[in-house]
Amino acid sequence: MASLNSDLPLSAALQADLNRLRQLNTQDIQAHWHWQDQDWAIADITATNTLNWPIAPLNDRHHIAWPRGRHIRWLYQSITVPSNLYGYPLAGLTLRLSLTWWADDAQIFINHTLVQSGDLFECFTRLCLSKAVSVGETFQVAIRLISPGHDGGALVRSHLTYELPKHHATPEPSFIADELTVLAILEPTSQLQIQAALSQLDWHSLNHPDPISSQPKSSANALHLWQNLTHTNTPHHLAINAILHPFHQELSQLRRALKPLSTALKQRQIQCIGHAHLDMAWLWPIADTWDAAERTFQSVLNLQQDFPELTYTHSSPALFEWIEHHRPELFRQIQQKVATGHWSIDAGLWIEPELNFISGEAIARQILYAQRYCQEKFDTISTIAWLPDSFGFCWQLPQLLTQGGIETFATLKLSWNDTTEFPHQLFWWQSPDGSRILSLMLPPIGTDIDPIKMATYAAKWEASTGSTNTLWLPGLGDHGGGPTRDMLEKFQRWATSPFFPDLSFTSATQYINALQSAPSSQPSTSALPIWNNELYLELHRGCYTTHADQKRHNRRSEDLLYQAEVFATIAQIAYDSPFPKHPLAQAWKSLLFNQFHDILPGTAISEVFAEADLGWQQIKAIGNHVLSQSLSTITSHIPLPTPPHPQAKAIVVFNALSWPRSEVVTLALDTVKNSS
Repeated sequence: MASLNSDLPLSAALQADLNRLRQLNTQDIQAHWHWQDQDWAIADITATNTLNWPIAPLNDRHHIAWPRGRHIRWLYQSITVPSNLYGYPLAGLTLRLSLTWWADDAQIFINHTLVQSGDLFECFTRLCLSKAVSVGETFQVAIRLISPGHDGGALVRSHLTYELPKHHATPEPSFIADELTVLAILEPTSQLQIQAALSQLDWHSLNHPDPISSQPKSSANALHLWQNLTHTNTPHHLAINAILHPFHQELSQLRRALKPLSTALKQRQIQCIGHAHLDMAWLWPIADTWDAAERTFQSVLNLQQDFPELTYTHSSPALFEWIEHHRPELFRQIQQKVATGHWSIDAGLWIEPELNFISGEAIARQILYAQRYCQEKFDTISTIAWLPDSFGFCWQLPQLLTQGGIETFATLKLSWNDTTEFPHQLFWWQSPDGSRILSLMLPPIGTDIDPIKMATYAAKWEASTGSTNTLWLPGLGDHGGGPTRDMLEKFQRWATSPFFPDLSFTSATQYINALQSAPSSQPSTSALPIWNNELYLELHRGCYTTHADQKRHNRRSEDLLYQAEVFATIAQIAYDSPFPKHPLAQAWKSLLFNQFHDILPGTAISEVFAEADLGWQQIKAIGNHVLSQSLSTITSHIPLPTPPHPQAKAIVVFNALSWPRSEVVTLALDTVKNSS
């Protein structure tokens, strides 16, 4: 249920009328859950033994909340289909249950059958309880939730929606209310006209829920009208009563009256890309990431069979390398989708790293290894640095990105600022050397096909950039997930609405190209504002001091691999020593992985750092071995003078930097081998 709130730019009277429409086919059931904290087997939860369960209280946010610490909370509700809601008949409509939760684990049972699981990140769903309900039909809904260890748990929302099948020419009241909300948001001057049209509705006709008896004509004429409206020859006994009701016919007239206003909406575009943000590690160990990636990628491929319009993007070539080595058939299917344009690897960097701590060389390697992998495996480099979640960005980044063939920088993290609202949505970001890169703030990630949120974001984007072409990223995220079947069904339905911008799927590259080749009526990218500074995130400040051990390991590993490469290169050039390409690549990839934005900043769970420490040890072992071998090769070719006495020891001091150094060197002589 897309309930309005005071943040929307709608008058109170218009909001009231639209909410009155919504209540004809939607129900907020949040206040009707019975609860129990004792763990139960689902077979033991029945309508009878839950009679003694108390009704769950709601807090001031309208949530059902319980304490943190992985506490179990069972919720139960028996849902019976009424004949009507405020006079609007429900028989034959499709019934959907929408839920949003905040829990480490969620299990949803319908009539004792597990139908959906979720967690903190797959935290909302919309379930079809019946494609055509009967009056008096009952559904037993039970939810088993476990609160997070670090935060209280909550059932955030629960509501029912009775929908008409999508082939009907006039949708149900709540859908029309959402259409008119979108129109009012994107075309504010239309609000008075919308209000006037709503005022013409005959609400008194709802006093007679029976559509046949309320018709002024015979039931045969009513059936004939219904058949014309639905363009079917469905037998009378299967007719959906709502379609026959005079109020529904008035809704049809209302849409026809407002149809001329849709022209302005259709001049706008909302372009979608399926997406699933997947942290390499955070509140789960690294091993879980591989499972989440496999599950997400397979889900996208399966959905693309039924929804060929679906496009999908993912960053982090590190994930695809794991899939390549461990799930080769899945990787082959992804390559095929990339080749046909249905997938894009919008990477730019090996993973989505922390970009304030790491060295310039490490940033260059993030780009190098990512672009090399994309070129080798997908026949193209990435022209987009897709970094929605990194905790701020150093000022030199545009210089390094553009040198790596990257043309666009994309993030959304600055929208999280706790003090200063970042002033731009689309801009040029310029480094101190004058390099600049086209930059955009992405829409929220982990989102649904929610028409009101999409319209609200489109209005904000249009006000900031002047562009009527908006991007949207449907799909569950953080722990993977991606688009769902329900999201795509809603996409198809809204794509046919006359009161919604032109809705389509695209790729990130196509969207950026469209922005840059906009018609003359749209702002030119050459006239965009220029940002001459770092992109500092006013949040997560503690990450600069948390887990100092990880920062120390990172800096020492960067220094070690630099020295190992320098002297391995000298040994190769000067003495034809084989260059240890593969061991060094392995060490660099381990280093780049540990620079992920929830590992190096210290924001993950303890298990992640135990795994990261193994990576640091591997880097140290490889780096020290390569460095030792290279220095031994070089020193073995240095001619030494005759020792002045038998106990003399030759000492060679190496400078890995490209300029002379003068400093004190401390050396334990008992560790130096005798020159003989």
